[in-house]
Amino acid sequence: MKRRQVEIAFELGISPRRLNGWEPKSRTKIIRDPDGRIVELITNRQPEFNAEDRALFHALREYQSDLHTCGRPMSEAFKKAGQPKPDYVVATQICWACMEIEKRRAELAPTFDKASEKDHLNRDAFWSYSVFTRDEAVAIQQAQQQNT
Repeated sequence: MKRRQVEIAFELGISPRRLNGWEPKSRTKIIRDPDGRIVELITNRQPEFNAEDRALFHALREYQSDLHTCGRPMSEAFKKAGQPKPDYVVATQICWACMEIEKRRAELAPTFDKASEKDHLNRDAFWSYSVFTRDEAVAIQQAQQQNT
């Protein structure tokens, strides 16, 4: 089973087996009185999580707790003295959407920083950003104009 499947199951609060289509079996026993009337129903259901599911969740938590903020396992990155240092390569990627957000923040900052300081506001509490491609923005603008 892949780690991402276990993560999704964990987030949904279901067993990894169930994520893959498994359903727990249930069996109901009907108890009747001498006249044939139902007096009790006893339902037994297969448990949602079996030993393998629990082991997968424990392994996931152990893996996650070993991750450093850089995304690498601490057990790998923080080698003990005398052990060879890992050979890492850092790849740089630029998120162009984030860059546009930062440009917009810098553009608006002088105006909002003065207002924020005056009213003792934390601008990060009320600034919200949505990032669209130019084509998406045009389509949204056209749809808004049609609705007005």
